[in-house]
Amino acid sequence: MRAGSPDVGTSPPGEHVGRGVVRHGRKRYAKPRHRALSPVAAAWSHMDMIEDVSDTPIPNGPPAPPSRTPPRRAPIALVLVASLLSGVAGGIVGANVDRLAPAAQPTPALPEVKEVRVETGSDVTGAVSSVLPAVVTIESRTTSGQPAASGSGVVIDRELGYIVTNSHVVEQQRSTNPVGNISVILSDGQTIPAAVVGNDPFTDIAVVKVNQPLPAQVKLADAASIRIGAAVISIGSPGVGSGRSAIGILSNTVTSGIVSAPGRSLPRTDLRDVILDDLVQTDAPINPGMSGGPLVLVATREVIGLNTLVLRSSGEEGLGFAVSARTVAAIAEQIIANGRVIRGSLGIGFRDSSAGVTLVVAGRQGALVTSVPSGSAGAAAGIRPGDLIVRVNEIDVSDRRPLRSILLGFRPGNVVTLTIIRNGQEQHVTVTLAEGA
Repeated sequence: MRAGSPDVGTSPPGEHVGRGVVRHGRKRYAKPRHRALSPVAAAWSHMDMIEDVSDTPIPNGPPAPPSRTPPRRAPIALVLVASLLSGVAGGIVGANVDRLAPAAQPTPALPEVKEVRVETGSDVTGAVSSVLPAVVTIESRTTSGQPAASGSGVVIDRELGYIVTNSHVVEQQRSTNPVGNISVILSDGQTIPAAVVGNDPFTDIAVVKVNQPLPAQVKLADAASIRIGAAVISIGSPGVGSGRSAIGILSNTVTSGIVSAPGRSLPRTDLRDVILDDLVQTDAPINPGMSGGPLVLVATREVIGLNTLVLRSSGEEGLGFAVSARTVAAIAEQIIANGRVIRGSLGIGFRDSSAGVTLVVAGRQGALVTSVPSGSAGAAAGIRPGDLIVRVNEIDVSDRRPLRSILLGFRPGNVVTLTIIRNGQEQHVTVTLAEGA
């Protein structure tokens, strides 16, 4: 019996004497009224009944007469209650388990990770595979052996060991003279001592030589006929080992882009009076250390330029420029043959336009003649001091194309036609160029 209900509680076993009353001996017990209960409450109520009708004798009560005791139904009730309780409790426990742990999910059938196979003859990968073995890293060192600068280069003659690069890659600090201590690192990591054959600051081209055969060489192609938008890649070794970068040299780096425009002219960033002509503009990233590396036309796997400079400004992407392969081939040929570039000359003194400075006389841009030494090519053609040279053949003289820059493209013995302004009148003069100093 439950505490607090001494007289009316769960019926002990006994004789039924009427509705709601059970008699045991001389005592009568009220039979509990049944209300509609929830399954859980009903289960607990049945459990109470089972406990009350256990074999424990009721205090102060005589035993029930055996002959008049109805058949006990506790086992059936116990089975029913146990079944009900197990179902309810199972639902409660199951609900709690569902909240504590996620329901089991079917194991997904993951796709097999297969090796990616790209045909080496396709697009960019084919161009890289073709050109990369002929790209080198060039390191210059001080007289004490410390790294001074680094750049990139391209092999143009594998048998004789000739490599082209930028002049500024091999120039001394505060001088256009070449350094005396350089080495070449091949694409496979092999380091080879090298020497500068010659350099030309006016085109930013130099030739380096090693005394052993090299793995590969590139093919050069004229960029003049290449359509704007053609796909290109740039290859080089950005980063340096001393000072400018903490990442070191990242050899064999490849970037991609398109040909933005051919035939550009820009001053060297470190030599403002030197105008670089015949440049190929590209949006392929060219980072410090990639100077001297190749600009490669993807479609043909040929080198159309030598990465030279980048123009950067706040909030804008860098604009890259490469000296055209046509200029590279012409200058490299002279350096290999003569150790320097021999150019045609007028042999006169003149005041030229330069980057940021435009010389205008009588409304015309040009180069003003200041002196004409006797015996010079200019004197032989009848040029006089005070003449304004406004055109060489079909090329106009301006701040973007100074006379000095135009003459770089001619050799001794070439005949050119000069358009001059003398006393306000336009005249034409024919000159046979002499060898420059």
